[in-house]
Amino acid sequence: MTDRLPEAERANLVALLRGLSPRNLSIERPALPAALAGLVGRDPPRLPRALLFDVYGTLIASGAGGEPLAMSGPLTPEGGRARVLLETGLSEAGFPEGAEAFSAAVAAAIESANAEARKTRPFPEVDIRRILAGLLTDADDPLLRHLAILLECWRNPCAPMPGAGGLLSALAEAGIPHGLVSNAQFYTPLLLEALFGPASGQASGATAGATPGATDGLAGQAGISAELSLFSYRLGFAKPDTAIFERAADLLAEAGIESRDALMVGNSAANDVAPAKARGFMTALLARDARSFKPPEWSEAVGPEAAGSEATPDIVLTDLTDIALIAGIAGAGRY
Repeated sequence: MTDRLPEAERANLVALLRGLSPRNLSIERPALPAALAGLVGRDPPRLPRALLFDVYGTLIASGAGGEPLAMSGPLTPEGGRARVLLETGLSEAGFPEGAEAFSAAVAAAIESANAEARKTRPFPEVDIRRILAGLLTDADDPLLRHLAILLECWRNPCAPMPGAGGLLSALAEAGIPHGLVSNAQFYTPLLLEALFGPASGQASGATAGATPGATDGLAGQAGISAELSLFSYRLGFAKPDTAIFERAADLLAEAGIESRDALMVGNSAANDVAPAKARGFMTALLARDARSFKPPEWSEAVGPEAAGSEATPDIVLTDLTDIALIAGIAGAGRY
């Protein structure tokens, strides 16, 4: 399935995501395990020449715990509106059983697809559009995309992580390359645009190499590089598969940057730190949102046994804005 959308549809989907993103999503700090406290405030081994970010739980706070398309989560006012709209759309698509039944059917279809794919790949990823197409055989592609976004807004309310917008702006202004390595779906780049806006000086929806009136799904929000970004739904496999970081290393190499000189920032020791570290990246574990923070399994322990773990990050961040200082951006304090 193509990510190129007609400009009018893309703009409508971005507006839908913006309107249904919660205004008052509670973002509480996690309790930091003692074994990680000593990694707060450290500098990475080298000044990073490029940064790679996870999305859910890192740049975006997720009301359902940091996983896209979660099947349970708190109902926000915006989520309530999304559910009403979803019910209406499902009736139009010939699924009269309602939102709860549809959500359960989607979850079952995802599990079935993943079970089959795991026969050849340990960490497969689905494309949610294909899942919905299998359930709603009479729905056209625009309706499927619309319903997928409504389901996401209902079940997985998302808001900017504190400091994310300012950090992305600072990196863009400083000309520091930054991309995304994310378990994601087609709507994730659209959500980034809804929350952070397109890059400065770039027309909304315009991407290098895109045809007029269409987008490949990454609109260059806040200077994010499409050339340094990888999304699991496009690859067919997801983190913590180290193959995704092997591809990230290849993309960086094409830009003349070694993986050892790039910093991977994520909220999960298992999904972000361990596989990135295995491929030679510097790693930063973000401890900012209690819902999505996933420390190493050893983190309640202290002592030498923790230091050698493959999931041990180089540094721990308690705020995204700390990255601007780490990256050596002049005047970073204003972000």
